[in-house]
Amino acid sequence: MNRIIIITIAVLIATSATAADKPVKTLHGVVYWCIDGDSVRVELADKSRIEVRLRGADAPEYKQPAGNESLHYCIDNLKGKSVELVSYGLDKYGRTLGWIKLPGKKVYNLELVRAGWAWWYRQYLPKSKEFEEAELEARAAKRGVWSVPNAIPPWEWRRGRRK
Repeated sequence: MNRIIIITIAVLIATSATAADKPVKTLHGVVYWCIDGDSVRVELADKSRIEVRLRGADAPEYKQPAGNESLHYCIDNLKGKSVELVSYGLDKYGRTLGWIKLPGKKVYNLELVRAGWAWWYRQYLPKSKEFEEAELEARAAKRGVWSVPNAIPPWEWRRGRRK
C-alpha cells in the first residue's frame, strides 16, 4: 500500500514538473517599465498590463551590489520595445513567468545572463545547456556581476535579508 502511494506521488511530481516546462501561450506587447533586472511590466496588444518575471535568470536585487546596473541594462535593452512573450503560467506571486523575445527572436533572458547581469537560475531551469554556457562565458570574461568581488547570488542575498 505504501509503495503504491509513493509511486503515485512520484508520478504526480514528475507530471507537474513536465507541465511547468511547456509554454502556455504566446503574447505580444511593449515593455513599458523595468522593475529590476529580471522583472518587467508589459502592455499587451489589448492594452491590458501584466508583470513578467524572466524565466531562467535571477538578477541582483535593486539594493544588492550590481542591482542598479542590472536594472539599467534592462532599461537600455527592453524599455519601449515591442516583444514577444512566451508565457509559462504564473509564479507564486501572480507574475507571468516567461521568455521575452526581441525582434530577430533573441531570447532576452539568455542575453541577460550572457551579459553577466543575472545568474542562471538553476533551481527553476536545471537542465539548460544554453544558460549554463552563457553564465560560464560571462564568468570567464568577468562581465557584469562577475566583475564584482565576492558577488552573492540573489537567492542567497534574499535569504540573508529575511533572517
